[in-house]
Amino acid sequence: MRSKLIIAAVVGAVAVAVVLFLLLGFDGVGNLMRQAAELREAGDFEKAADLYWQAAMMNPDSPVAAEALYEAGFTYYVVGIPKAVGERKQSELSKAAEQAFTRLIDRYSESSYVKQARLELGELYMDSEEYDKAIEQLEAVVGSIEEPQERQGVCLDMARCYERLGRIELAIGRLKDIINLSLAGEEFEQAHLILARFYHEAGLHEQAVILLNQLLLGPISHHTKQAAHSRLAGYLLELHRFEDAMAALDRVEVNSSNRAMINDLRDRIRRRSNPGPAR
Repeated sequence: MRSKLIIAAVVGAVAVAVVLFLLLGFDGVGNLMRQAAELREAGDFEKAADLYWQAAMMNPDSPVAAEALYEAGFTYYVVGIPKAVGERKQSELSKAAEQAFTRLIDRYSESSYVKQARLELGELYMDSEEYDKAIEQLEAVVGSIEEPQERQGVCLDMARCYERLGRIELAIGRLKDIINLSLAGEEFEQAHLILARFYHEAGLHEQAVILLNQLLLGPISHHTKQAAHSRLAGYLLELHRFEDAMAALDRVEVNSSNRAMINDLRDRIRRRSNPGPAR
């Protein structure tokens, strides 16, 4: 039923676009684009997105058709969804954005807007937990991203998608890509924390410890530093390095949100470093 409604909406949009084209001529595309921009600026995002879509449908051969599709998808997804009320409305806008981005990629493969459309589409699929589809879009563009900070962000998204799909080795590869870029920031810090966790879960506690100690040598956020010390204590415990584990734990600031976890870890260190007499 929903697919029929979507098809009906598309047919209706095309019909409106054709009528507008006949009434306004070639200049109508530009007029619609300007109207859409004004509506978006005024906060009427859904009408703006619809006009961008109509502009693209009015004249698919127009030099701004690809731009119109991108702006439609962007307005439905990035601008519209955060303001939409209710899951049903958010789902409708997500589908509309997906349709706009996909049409842009399929029809205008040489357009400069394709790269950004794939990135937006990748995030859209991540939001809907369609991680295999997200990977397909992100893999298609990651190699062409020259700006290091942006490349780090895409690699981190890919690592998270691969983890959700259970493809840990591929996730590790992308995390190492981030670390090798050696660009300080949130992505760099998260890559270390996640990779250390992977090592720990695989029983590679020494590698996890080395990685976190490397992270702690550099300028990192206070939050990351606290997380690294906390996790380091647990990994050192697994290596029976009890004094080092307690020293790492002593560097963690105790608050209401972590007090129970810190106390539990401290007790475990004490028990394992001073086991009672064997029975």
